[in-house]
Amino acid sequence: KFLTFLLEPDQILKMTNANGAVPSRKSALEKSDLYGAGGPLNIFVQQLETIAVPRPQHPAYPTITAAFAEAVDNIIAGAEVRGELDKAAQKIDQDIEDNQGYPPFGP
Repeated sequence: KFLTFLLEPDQILKMTNANGAVPSRKSALEKSDLYGAGGPLNIFVQQLETIAVPRPQHPAYPTITAAFAEAVDNIIAGAEVRGELDKAAQKIDQDIEDNQGYPPFGP
C-alpha cells in the first residue's frame, strides 16, 4: 500500500517539485506545471520521449558494459586510450566468438 501511495501522480509531483527531477510517470507529467505541455521544463520531457534509447537486449551486453567500464576506469587512471579500447574490443569479440556469435535471441 505504501508503494502504491508513493507512485500516485500527486505524490510523484510533490517529490519532483521538491527535488527538481522529471516526474517518472506520464500521468504525473501531464499534471506538472513545470514539465507538462507548455511548461518551462517540457523540453526535458520531449528529449526523453524522442532521444532516449533503451539499452540493447543482447546476451553479450553484460560483457560489453563490463569491458567498456574497465577501459574507462583505466583511462581515467592514466592508461592510453587506444590501447584500453582495443583491449575492450578484444574481450567483447572473444566473448561473442566463445558463444558462437550468440544464436538468435530475443522476443
